[in-house]
Amino acid sequence: MKMPSLSDLRKTKEELELALAELDNLERAARNIDLAAENGANSKHEAERSTENNQLKEKVEFLEQANKELAVKNDGLVDKFKKVNSEKDSLKKDIDSLRDISQKLQSDVGKVNEEKSLLSSIVRNTQGLTNFKYLKIGLNKSIIKYG
Repeated sequence: MKMPSLSDLRKTKEELELALAELDNLERAARNIDLAAENGANSKHEAERSTENNQLKEKVEFLEQANKELAVKNDGLVDKFKKVNSEKDSLKKDIDSLRDISQKLQSDVGKVNEEKSLLSSIVRNTQGLTNFKYLKIGLNKSIIKYG
C-alpha cells in the first residue's frame, strides 16, 4: 500500500474540514428546525391555552351571571317563605282563638240547655198544678151541682 502524499493529506484535510463545516451547518439547521417546531408547538399550545382560557372566562362569567340570577330568585323565595310563615303563625293564633270561642259557646249552649230543661220541667209542673186546680175547682162545682 502506498503512502499518501502530503498534498493528498492536505486535500483530504480540507475535504474533512468542509464536511465538518457542512455537518455543523446541518446540525444548526436541524437545531433551528427543532426550535422552530418547539416555538410553533409552544405558540400552538399558547393559542390553545388562550382559547381555553377565553372559554373558561366565558364559563365563569356565565356562571357568575347565573349565580346572581339564582341569588335574586333565592331572595324572593326567602321573602315569600317568611311571609307564608308569618301568615301561618297568624292563622294558628286565629285558630286557637276560634277554638277558645267554640269551647265557650259549647259551654254556654250546655248551660242554656240545662236552663231550658229546668224551665220545661217548671212549666210542666206548673201546668200540672194548674190542671190540678182546675180539676179540683171543676170537681167542687160538680159536687155542688149534683150534691
